[in-house]
Amino acid sequence: MARRHLRKACRVCRTIVDRGGVCPNCNSTDLSMKWDGIIMVIRPEESRPAKELGIEKEGTYAIRIL
Repeated sequence: MARRHLRKACRVCRTIVDRGGVCPNCNSTDLSMKWDGIIMVIRPEESRPAKELGIEKEGTYAIRIL
């Protein structure tokens, strides 16, 4: 069951956005407060979960966005 969070997640690249209405990763304004799960990626080139989620940059990402 998804929960509402104080932080938003970008619907385009899954980046968790702490403040503001623009994703710092892809500059999208399509953000959601409804997301579930979190992954912190340090070395995306070596991370199997990052590859499966299509993550190419270091950062904090939502696993699922509703």
